Amino acid sequence: MTVDPQKTAQPSAEPQRQRRLVVEAPSGRSERLFWLRVAGILIVAAVLGVLGVKQVRRRSAGIGTAYELARMHDELREQVDANRRDAAKLTGRLDPTVLRLEAEGRFDMRVPSSADREIVGVAATAGGPGAGQ
Repeated sequence: MTVDPQKTAQPSAEPQRQRRLVVEAPSGRSERLFWLRVAGILIVAAVLGVLGVKQVRRRSAGIGTAYELARMHDELREQVDANRRDAAKLTGRLDPTVLRLEAEGRFDMRVPSSADREIVGVAATAGGPGAGQ
């Protein structure tokens, strides 16, 4: 069997034409499918991005609320301590002995004696105190 060099060196025009048709024919449809896939991927990416941003904001708000709660708790604890200190001071000032000592030391006040008594704003009567003065 002999091989004809012209037949083997040159492929027939028919298979090349078919190959071109196969490659070129679905180009319009496949291009539309390509852009639909790109659009679908972009839509999915955008939805996932929006969901991610919402998740981060929600967590950030939760953390911010936790910090605010901790700050308010600290303020409450400081206020309770201040109230206890004020209550202790008030209790100490209600003691008559402590009040007298504070009045004498801080304001130079003294306990009145019987000689320091004066009646103010009462009309003097004949038999009452201050009559004949």
